[in-house]
Amino acid sequence: MDLFLNNKKILLNFPVDGFIFRFSSLRNEQAELLLKEKIPFVACARRKDMPDIDQTDCDHAFGYSLMLDELMKQGHRKIAFCEFGRIAEYQRYLKDIYALFKQKLGDDFNSDYFYVRETGLELWEKYGEAYWDIYPRRAVEHFLTLDKMPTALIAPAPLYRKF
Repeated sequence: MDLFLNNKKILLNFPVDGFIFRFSSLRNEQAELLLKEKIPFVACARRKDMPDIDQTDCDHAFGYSLMLDELMKQGHRKIAFCEFGRIAEYQRYLKDIYALFKQKLGDDFNSDYFYVRETGLELWEKYGEAYWDIYPRRAVEHFLTLDKMPTALIAPAPLYRKF
């Protein structure tokens, strides 16, 4: 990203037929550049604000709904969520997940169980690879300060393995 920020046209230097932007990596400026230059690309995170580009994504609401249903079936009501923050262009993912937790858990929903802070990039710039250990540790420290600890946690595998 630093290279792109220093040279907005750096993507034009690669002898490729197109690009695939994994996860939430496609930025508006990159999409605008590639569209202008007629270079094909695929975004692997749905962008409702860019209906004319090729996109693929998973159904986050369905997946998280299944996880919540299973945990609730097992008797959990104090369900926590831990994930890295997102840049503005991808905030809607977290907002949608937050809304789903709130809707599914109803009166049992606790916003303190929803741990979303810095982005992975912000942490990596500050701590290097250690951010994978630091962020989950911070989440646990946060949960330990609560009057009632969560009884279940939903987090992406690279973070969950650190808990």
